[in-house]
Parts: sequence; C-alpha cells; structure tokens
Amino acid sequence: MCLVIRIGLRKLLGERSLYWLSVETGIRWGTLARMAKGKTHRLDLEALEAICRVLECEPGELLVLQPKLKKSGLTSVERQRKPALTINLPTKG
Repeated sequence: MCLVIRIGLRKLLGERSLYWLSVETGIRWGTLARMAKGKTHRLDLEALEAICRVLECEPGELLVLQPKLKKSGLTSVERQRKPALTINLPTKG
C-alpha cells in the first residue's frame, strides 16, 4: 500500500481563512490554497514552522498520513496521449 502525506490546513484553520493565514505567515495565498487542496508536492520547513507557529500546533497535527488512492492505471502523460473520442469512418473501396 502506498501512503501519502496530506496537509490538514482546513481542519486547523477552523473559521479563519487562508487569506488570514497568508497575512499572518507571509506565505502566498496561492501556495496555501495548493496545500489545502492537496496539490503540493513539497513543503518548505520554514513554511511549516510559520504555519505551526501561527496556528499554535505541532507538525504532527498538521501533517496527516493517508493511503494513496489510484485514480487510473494510466500515468498523466499516457492520459494526455489517449484520445477523448475515437470515430471509425467507413472506407471507400
């Protein structure tokens, strides 16, 4: 089983917004939004420290280990190459 680390920002933010966290930490809103959506592939330790300091939490409360769900058997490159629609036209002959 493959495991991934998720960043549980929404849970720890409560009623506060990503914009508020951005102002408090100095981290760009877009970066925080990608973290909250699970679209981040790496996490800077200074950013982790800033988030934990502002939210008054430990890294273990922010980072969550979950099983990775496989979306399809194709890689992203293979999905791009796969035609969305195939039409078989009759040949003249």
